[in-house]
Amino acid sequence: MRITPWLGSLAVCFLTGLARADLLGTYRLTGGTSPGFNGPINVGFGATIPFPSPPMLLVSLVEADTGRTILFTSGSAFDALVAQFTNGVNDRFQFQIGRSALSQEESAFSFASGAGPIDFTGFIIEGLGFRVNEVVQGANVTFADVDLIVQGRAVPAPGTGLFVLAGGCAIARRKRR
Repeated sequence: MRITPWLGSLAVCFLTGLARADLLGTYRLTGGTSPGFNGPINVGFGATIPFPSPPMLLVSLVEADTGRTILFTSGSAFDALVAQFTNGVNDRFQFQIGRSALSQEESAFSFASGAGPIDFTGFIIEGLGFRVNEVVQGANVTFADVDLIVQGRAVPAPGTGLFVLAGGCAIARRKRR
């Protein structure tokens, strides 16, 4: 059986669509450092377990980072956070910005793309990171406005690729007759 060029193009488009990561959720962080400090500001995101040394994604930001997106796609902290994000439980996470830290449940995220309302079960998380909206370094303080972002895609339904391929083959066979 010969596969026509358009069928090959259809398969490439389908597989490319599966590989594209979408924005699944965000959480806004704002904060600053204590007066008298004007260096880089640390921003972090991590699990609350195992206590007292949970895994954490941490970056130091300066004004030049405004407008950047810093994305983590691998590593032990990334793997641990992804496991908690997709376990179906409303886990607590910790956030750090400057010298401030807080703990929040996953359900506090702004979910997109059909994710939520508790966590990202049913999705493949491909990236966790920070979208830096603004960093201000003044004479006496450093301030940051950052969105924590979760990127990924829905887990494809079993057999979806085979269904598309079978349909394409049936159309190609019918055109040959």
